[in-house]
Amino acid sequence: MPTLQQLNTDPTCTERDALDYATEWSAVGAAAGGVPMPLDQFWAAGDLDRYRAAAAWWPADAPPRWQLAPLGTMLQGIVNAPGAEPWSFVRRLTHQWQRCREWLVAEGRDPALPNEDPAERRRRLGRESVARHRATAKAAAGGSPEACRLRDLHATYMAACAARRAAYDEHTPAVDAAKAAWEAAKAAT
Repeated sequence: MPTLQQLNTDPTCTERDALDYATEWSAVGAAAGGVPMPLDQFWAAGDLDRYRAAAAWWPADAPPRWQLAPLGTMLQGIVNAPGAEPWSFVRRLTHQWQRCREWLVAEGRDPALPNEDPAERRRRLGRESVARHRATAKAAAGGSPEACRLRDLHATYMAACAARRAAYDEHTPAVDAAKAAWEAAKAAT
């Protein structure tokens, strides 16, 4: 039977370890006057994987109030005070996730990217802003699919002209030097 410390810190704990701990805690809580939930209602197969997935998602910089409770602490939820509504493990996990998600939204962060650092966030927001601007400009400039297609074709044509001009500017000195050398050789003969 794993200890609370092992459950909270050992990533190799198994589902069997979690069930053993919950069973023992259920007996301890009942002896102390608590009301334990039946294990099959509290824990479902795959709950440990769900917990580990949540832990992998959880923002590393979450304040203590919004941090994910350690696994052992979550398992202690099998015992409730008399008259309290019993919550399953996954319901407790979901409740914590929703609270943390609300905190992320209130902080102006994307819940899909909870560990995004400020520099990454600025770059992402910049890209999103440019994309919105382009979409708005495209829609305002005609909006019809044909008008957008013509505008895209014109942009491609202008890019090709710019590439041709750059190539011309790059190669002109070499062409002029070769021509001068040829004319000098021709005049010498």
